[in-house]
Amino acid sequence: MGTDKATLPVASVSGTSSSTLARRTAEVLTSVTVLAVEVGIGASDLACSVENPAGGGPLAGLVQGARHLSETGWDGPVLVVATDMPLLGTEVLRWLVEYPGYRGVVPVAGGQPQPLCARYSPAEVRAARDVLAGGSRSMRDFLAVGRPRLVDPGTSGAPAGWESLLADVDTPEDLAGLRRPAQPEPPPASLPYRAPPANPTPASPTSAKRSGSVTALRALKVRPGRRVELPDDVATEEPLQIMIAGPGERAAPLAVTMRTPGHDFELAAGFVFSEGVAGRNEIRSVDYCEAAGSDPAVRWNHVAVRLSRLRPRNVAVRAFNASASCGTCGKATIDDLFVSCGRLDPGQPWPASVIPAFFEGLRAAQKAFDRTGGLHAAGLFDREGHPLIVREDIGRHNAVDKVVGATILTSAGLYSQPSGYALAVSGRVSFEIVQKAAVAGIALLAAVSAPSSLAVQAAAQLGVTLVAFVRNDTFNVYSRPELIDF
Repeated sequence: MGTDKATLPVASVSGTSSSTLARRTAEVLTSVTVLAVEVGIGASDLACSVENPAGGGPLAGLVQGARHLSETGWDGPVLVVATDMPLLGTEVLRWLVEYPGYRGVVPVAGGQPQPLCARYSPAEVRAARDVLAGGSRSMRDFLAVGRPRLVDPGTSGAPAGWESLLADVDTPEDLAGLRRPAQPEPPPASLPYRAPPANPTPASPTSAKRSGSVTALRALKVRPGRRVELPDDVATEEPLQIMIAGPGERAAPLAVTMRTPGHDFELAAGFVFSEGVAGRNEIRSVDYCEAAGSDPAVRWNHVAVRLSRLRPRNVAVRAFNASASCGTCGKATIDDLFVSCGRLDPGQPWPASVIPAFFEGLRAAQKAFDRTGGLHAAGLFDREGHPLIVREDIGRHNAVDKVVGATILTSAGLYSQPSGYALAVSGRVSFEIVQKAAVAGIALLAAVSAPSSLAVQAAAQLGVTLVAFVRNDTFNVYSRPELIDF
């Protein structure tokens, strides 16, 4: 992202004001996602990060951008957008986000891959990191190792004129010669997010180091015939205050939950959505916010969910005091927990053989649990048993909220039909976990441990197929057994 290109003057996306290439690119990018970072010189209004090695080119930029997003808690698919495409609009990025499947998507124009306007999966990001660490800075080498899908947009539902929209520029003369193809702009209401404020609170505070999911300490380990003090790892537990705000409003407290740091934005978005405070498309952005007069380190423990409408006035903050282990503590009545989501459309039956595979994938992804033995996990799985999203937390409900939040913050395109996915959880199933699955539209819920009586009742009422006590090839089905294909 060179200085000359980044600061070339262009019109804004709306065409009603002046901008620069960098700021216009940021405007387009933030119209389809709330998590965005500029890798470069700080020429946009986004949080800025510098590639390592400096001057390492596009591959180093991809790796650094993904690393920056990971530090905010995001480890899902990423979009890479170069700043030198002045005609690029939301239609191409939306096509990339909504392209089916979890693998990366690289458009092919004129017979050549366009890796700087593409979507990459976490596995492909890891491949980019490995290629860079191996001494290569070549995007071609990365494509050969990472093997994202190379797609001809002209045969895959891309917007009209897509090839012109990907045109890049090197000089002001190149810029003057470009003309945007005529085509209608999709209505903003179809986007999963609205653009964030012009000067949003930075998503990555630098005033204090953020806690990780694991805390190192020492413990006296007692064994037969001996005692020895040795290093040990335990799961980190810290409070997270979730706040909400509408347009022009100051963020107001909504809930405090004890959680394991990491994926905080997903946790907050999932909580607000699954508790019925706001709809999926009403969540505009999520960011860290600083409590007045607080220690800088506390900033990491305050998250604001910003809505596209005024915050509801009838939500009692005290009704949402929660703990990591008990999702329904503090509720006035059980009836208050039901959210108007309607009975689920179950979709096609699930093969019984795939259910044990959920927990093989869930366990394999529990990296923090391997170190601590003290974290729960929840995961979203497809019909082949492949894990799409896995999240860990000290609280079962938090882990589920993180998964639900991830389906929201991934621009929703990858998960537009939730009934086609299953939710697997590592512990027991309470009423609220069933509720969160139902509100998210997930019709199959599987657990390694026992359900409660109220969970079974809720699953039957909301149309969720509830499977529990999944151990190797055995399990119990407590509701809607007709949706399991034996």
